[in-house]
Amino acid sequence: MSPGIFVDSAVCTRTEDEVVESFTEEQTRLCGEMKRIFTDADMDGNGFITFEEFCIQLENPWVQAFLSGLDIDITDARIVFTLLDVDGSGGLTVEEFVDGALKLKGPAKGIDMLPGSVLRDL
Repeated sequence: MSPGIFVDSAVCTRTEDEVVESFTEEQTRLCGEMKRIFTDADMDGNGFITFEEFCIQLENPWVQAFLSGLDIDITDARIVFTLLDVDGSGGLTVEEFVDGALKLKGPAKGIDMLPGSVLRDL
């Protein structure tokens, strides 16, 4: 193996590692910000946010900008809340909120979150 091929291979490997590390850091940052949004929304501190608490939080311009930056359309808050509330309890846990928001982020939309039983009924 020539020195040029070795160096090129080492650079490519490092670049892939950097990409993975960057992705992991971004996911960690996003999860932290979403947990912060959840904590701020959970006004009574019971570990759940109701639709009303969710809507109040959506009035915050920073939250609007953050979710918009993730390509999450909050113009119909009821639909977003329903998609996030995967167990249908009427309240969101931190896990439902964070996991659901990550699924809604970007090109993945509501259809990706529908339970299989709903899709079979379509």
